Amino acid sequence: MRSQTDVVLDVRGLGKSYGRRRVLEALDFRLHAGEVLGFLGPNGAGKSTTLRILTSLVRPDEGEFLLLGERFPGGHRGAFLEVGALIERADLYPQLSARRNLRMLGRLQGVDDQARVEEVLHLVGLARRADEPVRVFSQGMKQRLGLAQAILHRPRVLLLDEPMTGLDPGGMRRMRDWIRHLAHDQGMAVLFSSHMLSEVEQLADRLLVLHRGRKVAEGAAGDLFEQAGGRRWELVCDQPARAAELLRPWLEEGRAVEEHGARLSFRAAWLPAERVLAELALANIGLREFRSLDSLEDLLLAVAGEEELC
Repeated sequence: MRSQTDVVLDVRGLGKSYGRRRVLEALDFRLHAGEVLGFLGPNGAGKSTTLRILTSLVRPDEGEFLLLGERFPGGHRGAFLEVGALIERADLYPQLSARRNLRMLGRLQGVDDQARVEEVLHLVGLARRADEPVRVFSQGMKQRLGLAQAILHRPRVLLLDEPMTGLDPGGMRRMRDWIRHLAHDQGMAVLFSSHMLSEVEQLADRLLVLHRGRKVAEGAAGDLFEQAGGRRWELVCDQPARAAELLRPWLEEGRAVEEHGARLSFRAAWLPAERVLAELALANIGLREFRSLDSLEDLLLAVAGEEELC
């Protein structure tokens, strides 16, 4: 159980409209030190608008938020010196090298520490490319440099909007590792948005699900799916009958494993994936594929209901 004292961001009743279009409706949530909170929802759900409000780029029509104890709108803007942000794409100087970008942006943030520049370049895997101009960087490399810029001043709160954009699978894995390190090892509070369930679930300690500007669910992914009757899983292996027998203890009464040749599918409210993999390996069952079939749409249907999504 987290305490009240480690709350670094307290959002209370945020509302926002653009003309007749309502983009946020009475949004409430809290973010704690050392936590990764995944902001999940389809495009247009209100995720980016929320992050723009929290970085003071947009003013809410209703509600407020407390950032490190300062109340906004209207609080002392010095609190934003404790915030790092990567909203959409990184704002970089293409003609300058990665190192010079960080030096210049660091001075704007009040950081004139060459050792810190080198530290964050190493952290995001750009130390070997640090003297190349940013204009030759791929979009993924620019995202990594944007993360370096966002954490250069050692913020207590980190806000990220679609941070995996432009990254290949290996780059996505490394980005997840970096964000976990910042939160779990350095105590940073991280809020990041995505429309991809698999991406958020692998990284976030908690999920906050938005739809049409409203919060429709909040909690750990496993808990949300358990409330909705379980998750759908699929695996492909070389001994499907034996694998089906091993899986039965995790199935609820009345549910069965469906066999389609080497492919098995089943629904389970709770499944310790690492333990299942270990037992399959111990039984010398060759596993070729093991994945969840659930999507963002499935989760939205489960927590918001089909009528709500129409």
